[in-house]
Amino acid sequence: MKKRYSQAILANRIIYGAIEYARKLGFEPQKDFRLSQFTLDESSDANLSYDVKFGKDGKPLYIAGPNDNVDYVIKQLSKNVGDGNFHYLLSVEL
Repeated sequence: MKKRYSQAILANRIIYGAIEYARKLGFEPQKDFRLSQFTLDESSDANLSYDVKFGKDGKPLYIAGPNDNVDYVIKQLSKNVGDGNFHYLLSVEL
């Protein structure tokens, strides 16, 4: 049972940590999170034997999705962390 409990705490930490990280970058969760958040326990500060880190090499990492507003995301990142202070991957149409 202990392993299952720690996995739930880890999932909680990843989700709420990602939301907190994104807010620092100027982004909010999708509207759907207002409903889906009730499937999670509240944010937890329980001790885990490891830290959850976000980004890549100490910088935010954006991987563009097919329905993303890429210009908006890049603009927000530039505004909040500065040009050159984040990584990104954009899709290429062939």
